[in-house]
Amino acid sequence: MLYCYYYLRDSISRLEYLEKVFKKQIENPKKDFKFTLHTANIKETYCDICYALQEYCVMDSYYYNKAIPFLSLLEIVKKELLNAKDVKEFYNVVQTCNQITKNIILKDFEDAYEGDYSENYAESRTKEYDCFKKEIFESIRNGMSSQNRSIKVLHLNAKIGLSSDNFKQCFFEDCYELYGVDIKESIDTIYKYNYKRIIYGPLTGSIISNGTFDFVFYSTNFSKEKKDYYNFNAKREEKEYLTRAIQYLRKDGYLLLNIPKFKLYKDLCLLLVKNFYDIKVINPNNTNRLYDVYILAKKRANKEEEIDQQLYNNLRYNIDSITVNLSSTMDLSIVLPRNEIDLKQFRGSIIGKSELMSLYKKSTATKMFWEQQNENMSNNNNKIPLLPFNAGQLGLVLTSGFLDGVIVEDNEHCHVVKGRTVKRTENNDNIEAINETIEVTEITSNRVEINAFLPDGTFKKLA
Repeated sequence: MLYCYYYLRDSISRLEYLEKVFKKQIENPKKDFKFTLHTANIKETYCDICYALQEYCVMDSYYYNKAIPFLSLLEIVKKELLNAKDVKEFYNVVQTCNQITKNIILKDFEDAYEGDYSENYAESRTKEYDCFKKEIFESIRNGMSSQNRSIKVLHLNAKIGLSSDNFKQCFFEDCYELYGVDIKESIDTIYKYNYKRIIYGPLTGSIISNGTFDFVFYSTNFSKEKKDYYNFNAKREEKEYLTRAIQYLRKDGYLLLNIPKFKLYKDLCLLLVKNFYDIKVINPNNTNRLYDVYILAKKRANKEEEIDQQLYNNLRYNIDSITVNLSSTMDLSIVLPRNEIDLKQFRGSIIGKSELMSLYKKSTATKMFWEQQNENMSNNNNKIPLLPFNAGQLGLVLTSGFLDGVIVEDNEHCHVVKGRTVKRTENNDNIEAINETIEVTEITSNRVEINAFLPDGTFKKLA
């Protein structure tokens, strides 16, 4: 099921329960009634329903037409919810919300899948698309104090590097070092040269120094489908990216995040508020990316366990109240730390050809290999086995590594051999038509594999 359907269905049930809780308190007041907890639950549930409906609004016209009437009605209730003070006022709000949501036919939303996102919005969220507007970089540049050091900038989820052009037009000096992660190998050369270093392939498996970058910006992918209903610990893609960005960003560094508002669920808002301050929400004024916002925030020196409640309330419940429209003349004050932190590790899960050549040139593995071979040859006495090896003995000797190394054919030619054991699994299906049964037998065996580099550099694998 889609995450938006999961949140919609779950939140409607929670809202019905909360109405009963408040009704019971009105009819039979109790001193130990957890007013703060229950009112917070109403706000959280209300937001989850609205965000789920907003996500349906970026799907095709069928789901848009189903969701927008309920979303519009719930927006009318929002002011009453934020201004509610006592049990009766909150009860009236939750009762009104339930009168709206009880008309939602869940079956109308249940069958939605990833392919139902509208063409415009789907295009803006594909892995080939990523473009921050030039105005946001201009605003940051105008608000940034001058620096006498290199400034390290990390572009996460860079895809084909479109945003790097807008970045480099505003930050063209050599002191701004741009690093790209999760870049496609098909990246165009004009974008490739915008980066000092790039990492091909996914973020998972990459090795990058923590607490190093002055600035991290990215347009987040987000998980659409909840594949495991019972696994509540499964990390959504948007949360995974934010967690990584926090790790790579140095203290007092800046995050620029492009994210749909409807993905700012409780866990993401808590991550932002606990790890960042001076949070600004900016509307990019992009009509085909409805509900998208930029979030600019400064990383705290230390993670706060106690959250700034007012900041959380604004970000979670009333984000429009702190949202400003994008303009190149925006007043942004960007103050970076004075000292520079060295980047010690920056390696991806996929190594490009140029990086492979660089690693090979720096490596001493080839030199060590030949030194070992020369040592073995100098210590080699003519040892002849009593009898020739049979096939089984030869396999054991090969896989044990005793025959690995350089095999000299004559004074000018040699080849390199490496033997190893690999497991092979075979399935045998025994079908009995009479009993209408299938017996599957799995057989795992070890096989000898010989890898060799021939004198002309050709690689051969014999098995």
